[in-house]
Amino acid sequence: MPTETYAFQSESKEVFDLVSKNTLTADQKEIFLRELIRNASDALDKRRYMGIRDGRSIPDEENRITIVIDKENGTLTVSDHGIGMTKSEMVHNLGSVRRRKVDLMHIEGYGIHGFYSTFLVSNKVTAVSKTVNSEACIWECSANGTFDVRETDDFQYKCGTQITCRLKDDQLEYLDEEKVREIVQKHAKGTSGSILVGTKARDGLTVIQKLTLPVSIWQKDPRKVTAEQYNAFYSTISADTFHLGVKHIVVEGMLEFRGVIFVPRQSPDIFEKRQSSMSLYVRGTQVLPICNELVPEYLCFLEGVVDSEDLPLNISPEMLVSNKIFKVMKKHVTRHALRLFEEISQNKKDYDRFYSQYGRYIKLGLHEDTSNRGKLADLVRYNSTKFKTELTSLSEYVERMEPGQEFIYYAMGDSMEVVEKSLLLQHIENPDHEVLIMTDPIDEYVMQQVKEYNGKKFHCVGKYPETEIQEQPETDPETEPVTEHTNLKLFIRNVLKDKVSKVTMSDRLTQKPCLIKSNAGSRSLSLELNTSHPIIQALSARVGSPAPTDALTEDLVIMLFESALMECGLPVGDPTKLVGSMRRMMRFGLSLDDEEDDFVFVRSPSPVEPEPCLAELQPPPAEPVLEADETD
Repeated sequence: MPTETYAFQSESKEVFDLVSKNTLTADQKEIFLRELIRNASDALDKRRYMGIRDGRSIPDEENRITIVIDKENGTLTVSDHGIGMTKSEMVHNLGSVRRRKVDLMHIEGYGIHGFYSTFLVSNKVTAVSKTVNSEACIWECSANGTFDVRETDDFQYKCGTQITCRLKDDQLEYLDEEKVREIVQKHAKGTSGSILVGTKARDGLTVIQKLTLPVSIWQKDPRKVTAEQYNAFYSTISADTFHLGVKHIVVEGMLEFRGVIFVPRQSPDIFEKRQSSMSLYVRGTQVLPICNELVPEYLCFLEGVVDSEDLPLNISPEMLVSNKIFKVMKKHVTRHALRLFEEISQNKKDYDRFYSQYGRYIKLGLHEDTSNRGKLADLVRYNSTKFKTELTSLSEYVERMEPGQEFIYYAMGDSMEVVEKSLLLQHIENPDHEVLIMTDPIDEYVMQQVKEYNGKKFHCVGKYPETEIQEQPETDPETEPVTEHTNLKLFIRNVLKDKVSKVTMSDRLTQKPCLIKSNAGSRSLSLELNTSHPIIQALSARVGSPAPTDALTEDLVIMLFESALMECGLPVGDPTKLVGSMRRMMRFGLSLDDEEDDFVFVRSPSPVEPEPCLAELQPPPAEPVLEADETD
């Protein structure tokens, strides 16, 4: 039958280069067998699932994975009776690389569960595959940048896949049956179907023996599982070997399911659309290798397995995830995940590492998950005015609150330095009150949803508490008691008009002439003046009547207000008006006449090429001589 030759994609060539130059140890190279067994197990799971859905079961003699060693030809073959692949699927799936990790050095993270890791030990790989409704096809590659595909009649399976690795001369150790059994025992935990291993004799007969595999780790008693066993299992579901935490889930009663969840060492980008790494099993059968709906979106970084005894198998995945049992399972998995985070928080060093990776996810959960908001609030951490280099929890903050302190104070800014240099911290009436410093942009959205913690309301410094607004409504200017600053207050109100809702005098400010406050529950601003500051005192003395018409004084008020806005990080209301006031102040300082600017900049709607003048059309003089007093 005709053979078709295809070229690999660029990423596949890059993988081949990495494989050919690899310096992995023997223990690292053995992952190729782990990956082949995992692929075969996935194929059996898919066939079993489709059989249950269609009312057909896999015969026992086909529910198995066979590994045959041929010492004479130097090959190792892994076969399964799984779902198989069509010709187009072989070209697409085996001819391109699909990454599980971004790091190119993680070779085992490539392809269909690391299929390309077979080239770590092989100089040629041959795959034969067939589905129930297609012809068998052979895929063959020698790691030379191309692969061949052709149909064949020489395949006895009704459906399934057979992968043969011709081992390199320095990798013949994998022809040792005892070593292969050892590797299978190490990496085949939780594999679907039975595994048979045998060696082909010279007479062509193969004696195979069934391996007794250990029980899936999630089916074991959590008290009898060691950390090393968890790490070994984690390496079979992830491209990494180590993790930040593990939780063994056992739920029994009216609802029964088991599982294991892990926290990876490295977090994905929170703004990147990412699929969950949670797998769903039903009575030991994998039904969804990737189940995004098993955890809420803010926990999408979790990796693990959940195995249910109650979910039905004969329905579509869409109906499965909308099942009431599935929704209850999701709540349980979320609660166990939060318990895992709480356990990690008992060790400060471990939790600092966890929070540096997943702090934003916790905050996202605070914003989205109303049912678990209290538990998530216990997990958030912030810097504060008393803990500038360390993170503190809300519970620790509440314990340190001053006697009589009603609010949990917080301030927002781009960084700790920005907040300290701004006027925000001067809004605190008692300087001994601790202020949480929030520098993450997501904090603003979180605080819109989180109003209190353990009975203590949050209060953003720079805003009036709602109780203060209710207890201290602004007085009517006509009935307000007359003071030495009354004229200044009236003058500022007339100049700023609706830009501020309140102008107040204060003696608690020390260094700044004024402060801007935003009122809780509205977008209005209030201006607080420092009566002891020389600028305010001079302005008050300058304003001699309730309604002066001095333009220079108006400019001073505008500049005072706009500069206070900028110091608080708020946008300037009218930049043009501010610039005009500044220029008039510059003219006044330079003793210039108070006139309008001599020029304005006009933006042309579209550049127009000027017509050349007569002088431009004439040739320039040969060498012009410049006199000493000429300027360019």
